[in-house]
Amino acid sequence: MLRYRAELDADITLASGGSLRARGLLVDVPHAEVSHPEIAACAVAGLGLRDVARVELDQVRIFAEEAAPGAGRSPGRIEYVELSHVIEAGMTTYPGMPVPVITAHRTWEQSRPYYAEGTEFSIDRIEMVGQTGTYLDSPGIATRTAPTWPGCRSAGSPTCRPWWSGRSGPAGG
Repeated sequence: MLRYRAELDADITLASGGSLRARGLLVDVPHAEVSHPEIAACAVAGLGLRDVARVELDQVRIFAEEAAPGAGRSPGRIEYVELSHVIEAGMTTYPGMPVPVITAHRTWEQSRPYYAEGTEFSIDRIEMVGQTGTYLDSPGIATRTAPTWPGCRSAGSPTCRPWWSGRSGPAGG
């Protein structure tokens, strides 16, 4: 399979002040007929820059090359996969395990005395077993001596970086 790249020189001005100069920069591009604005966008994204005011390109050369297996993926890059889904009262998570129970902790009316006038919240309480909805278990779920998520990077365990939306760790962690 072919992949397209651009070799170029670039002068990049940052909106916050300062600039970068690149010579002989190699950038992956989507196709052979790529425009200069598209190349500039690829360069900025590839460098991980934000708040770029201006990109000037020079000495642009587009070429195709045979893509190696796994090309385009940096070995040091961490990729996250969103695994969340809605948890509903009574849903079966695994046969024989207790189902999630959702009850009112504080109703709209009950919340009013705790907040500024005109502000109210409905706050629910969710009771569920620890592996509800994860299906991404640490080795410690089945082996007492294996690491759990907080110790996941301990000696002998693979590098893993799970992501919990808005949390510093798994439930109870």
